Amino acid sequence: MILAIDPGVTNGWAVFTGDGKVQEFGQGDLTELYNFCTHFELVFGSEPSTVIIESYRVLPTARSLKANVGSKLETVEAIGLIKSFALGWNCTVVEQEPGIKKIASMWTGIKVPGNHAESHRFDAMLHGFYFLIKNGILALEAP
Repeated sequence: MILAIDPGVTNGWAVFTGDGKVQEFGQGDLTELYNFCTHFELVFGSEPSTVIIESYRVLPTARSLKANVGSKLETVEAIGLIKSFALGWNCTVVEQEPGIKKIASMWTGIKVPGNHAESHRFDAMLHGFYFLIKNGILALEAP
């Protein structure tokens, strides 16, 4: 079982079977992410073996710094929550850069909705597919 997370104010998640099939994907605020993780084993029958998280960094650029001044850093809170559950699950944690979503979208043909409020579950799914393809669990299909 693989869990991929797009952390933020709105968190996206996607659950994959060991052979790469999507079992569920969704999104919600920090409380909904907490509840999702709390009930993970009950709902899916086991703990995840791997948790993939989109990494987050404040970059030394004017845009990044401006975006984070005065921020409550909800993304960082979500990452901490996810890593806490991962410690309890004793699973592998993989952090992936946000930029891989474009590559995963090209590989899979999955289009992320233009409405940002609806995009987080698709971002999580793209992180999961990138990991699965990069690690040879899923193969790219020839056009």
